Amino acid sequence: MLDLKISQLPAATSVGQADLIEIVQSGANKKATGSLLSFWSKAATTLSPVTAGDNIAAGTGKFTAGSNTEISEVSGDTVIENTSATGNIFKKLGDALGITWAGAKDSAGIILMQVFSDGTIQLGKTGIDGVEQINDASNVAQVQLNTVGDSYFNGGNLGVGTKNPNATLALNGSLSKKRTDAEAADYNPSALTDDYMITADNTLAARAIIISTEDVQSGTTANPRFFKIKDEYLNATTFNLTITLENGGTIDGAANAVINGNNGSKGLYVDGTNGFII
Repeated sequence: MLDLKISQLPAATSVGQADLIEIVQSGANKKATGSLLSFWSKAATTLSPVTAGDNIAAGTGKFTAGSNTEISEVSGDTVIENTSATGNIFKKLGDALGITWAGAKDSAGIILMQVFSDGTIQLGKTGIDGVEQINDASNVAQVQLNTVGDSYFNGGNLGVGTKNPNATLALNGSLSKKRTDAEAADYNPSALTDDYMITADNTLAARAIIISTEDVQSGTTANPRFFKIKDEYLNATTFNLTITLENGGTIDGAANAVINGNNGSKGLYVDGTNGFII
């Protein structure tokens, strides 16, 4: 057993940083000033450094809290681990919705993810459009949410309003589609649109319905683009609606398709080059 004696303590009940500490070990005196040591005080259940800024360094070891929680540094990364198979990493007692977390940040301090006590999870980086992916067991992205680009759900059926989808897309609820009214003019956007239902509610003259080259090219043979054209003015018998493709493609092999009956309509799909009536 080693001898350990602390002597030359001041008469006061507390020891200051400048006080001289003498340690006697195996008969040899070893002296150090208090400035070489860190003093900690305990108030109730809290252990605090006497001098602000003093820290405990674990080196390559781990800090433990309780029987299951360990904090360590691995290859420069901070690791918080719960060694229990059923324990939580984060939990805010008394808040059934979860925790308020300052967030995961990159090396520049920009927040990448935050979890709020109201249950909101915020993903993304300021100044960069967010893309979130969920990978399968083979590390292949099957779900992607892109704030400005393509998003997709692969690997199974997608249900809206149902937890048991029985088709690629199962909808248990209402559905709405965009309606674009040509009004008292021809329809000729000459640009890529998100139009689906094209209506003419003023056929006091013949109207041209021209599907743009960009819209035609947005369709493919495997995944065509759909349009629905309708005479809402009930006057197409007198003034026809003539449908053509801006790129010069055919519709059912002809140069155009015509709605020539009052209240008439036609369904059209385009495959990147030509159109077909359905």
